[in-house]
Amino acid sequence: MPNWQVVSKEKHINSGWVSPSDYRQAKESALAPLMAAEISHALPFYPLAFVKLPDGRFQLNAIFSLKNDVNLFLNQANRWLVPYVPAALLSYPFAMMKTDLVPLTVSI
Repeated sequence: MPNWQVVSKEKHINSGWVSPSDYRQAKESALAPLMAAEISHALPFYPLAFVKLPDGRFQLNAIFSLKNDVNLFLNQANRWLVPYVPAALLSYPFAMMKTDLVPLTVSI
């Protein structure tokens, strides 16, 4: 189960991040969510489908396999096999989620 944390300057000032060299985190992902801006990039490489979420909304997804826990777009070395990788996988381990935080406002 994920341990979601909001990244903050104060709490993570001595932390760092190195981009993963492969996509092993997606090895068991049969699909990935897409943003609307990704449709034209993803469409040449993936079948796309809307998946109904528990709250009744629909999420656009790239399909990597029809079997759970299988990703047919990775090779044995966990390298991506097509030129476009969905943004949800590129940003790993970071993910966007709703929070109850008040947005930061700046006035000039």
